[in-house]
Amino acid sequence: MAKVAILIGSHLSSAPRPFKEARAFLKAGHEVTIYGVWFDSILARYDRELSEKYSICYVPVLDFRKEKWIANVLTRSRQRLARLLYQRTRKVLPDLYGYGAKALFDTVRKAQPDIAIAHSEASLYAASRLSEEGIRVGIDFEDWFSRDLPLQSRDGRPVAEIEKIEMEFLRQRSVFTLAPSKSMSIAMQRVSGATHAPRVIYNTFYKEDVDRIDNEKKDRRDPEKLSLHWFSHTIGPGRGLELLFRALKYITVPLEVHLRGAYPQTSRAYFDEYLRGVEQHQIYFHERVPPEELLSRIAEHDIGLALESAEVESTDLTVSNKLFQYMLAGCCVIATDTTGQQEVMSSWASPEQIVNDHDERSLADALSHYIKNPQELSKAKQRSRQIALKEYAYDSQEEEICKALEEALRL
Repeated sequence: MAKVAILIGSHLSSAPRPFKEARAFLKAGHEVTIYGVWFDSILARYDRELSEKYSICYVPVLDFRKEKWIANVLTRSRQRLARLLYQRTRKVLPDLYGYGAKALFDTVRKAQPDIAIAHSEASLYAASRLSEEGIRVGIDFEDWFSRDLPLQSRDGRPVAEIEKIEMEFLRQRSVFTLAPSKSMSIAMQRVSGATHAPRVIYNTFYKEDVDRIDNEKKDRRDPEKLSLHWFSHTIGPGRGLELLFRALKYITVPLEVHLRGAYPQTSRAYFDEYLRGVEQHQIYFHERVPPEELLSRIAEHDIGLALESAEVESTDLTVSNKLFQYMLAGCCVIATDTTGQQEVMSSWASPEQIVNDHDERSLADALSHYIKNPQELSKAKQRSRQIALKEYAYDSQEEEICKALEEALRL
């Protein structure tokens, strides 16, 4: 039995990939602790519920909830100062990598695990420092961190330093390296010149999750209208909603559009203009739900939208968990033509299900096709779940990820 530390720097309930990773290692008999950060009281409650139900040890190394306002102010001030110092002198402090970077390192170093696996930018810094202390480290590239934002948004971020750590991990320092798609794995090996490409573990879900779908109608209002679903941690710019709202203007048949995620005031102001001209449709904004309820809410709808942008290299190469959630829920998936999404969908999806990531008419035509052809919609929904269960269930990946861990522990 090994002592495994999984470093996420976020809420357990908003981190499905490390959550499943922890479950796989626990089933294999290892001792597993997930180290994260608390930002939100509701999500912290979800974290506790998941931790108790699945006997997963979750340790928040920092607590940013409103009731912890003193720690909140001090830590956020340190990060602002770190960003200012970097802009003026290019000096990189730990806080620049993200909230909890140093706290993750300090906490995990005291725990002395047999291996520490990073899942985020903050934990990337921590893993780098842990490696210097002689602790085995691994990295699960949920994103290609140094290539995860548009160029205009990279100012103030230590992109060069992040890339340096990534390349060192890919070439030699990581004994356990995963990627969320074949496309990203191949690209990482090509760029780094590493001897081996990262193992590919798709961000999929367990077959048993289907059995927990409650078949209730909590979101959907009118079963006669085509219903669309989209979700993310935050409803905000740059997540494909701009494409959706532009496409909706070309569709005269009223639709239900259900968007789920935190919806801050800044996003409301941003989308005001996009919502003008789509009044023929019913657009609903939903709060986040507990992780184990999400699949049930998705399953109420007809079409799941995965509208990622190919402009950002990391987003282009990855396959997000939402696509697999839609498939397992039995929705017809309409996805943009990113490299990662085509990797999964090109072998089984119909042409209408893959749309151009910057052409709203392409998306409007796809939606219109299913409005006019309800039988094809029904077949597409059935095919989604069949493919999810047959080819992409997480159950079939557990052996591979545990094998990767065993190999790493022998090094």
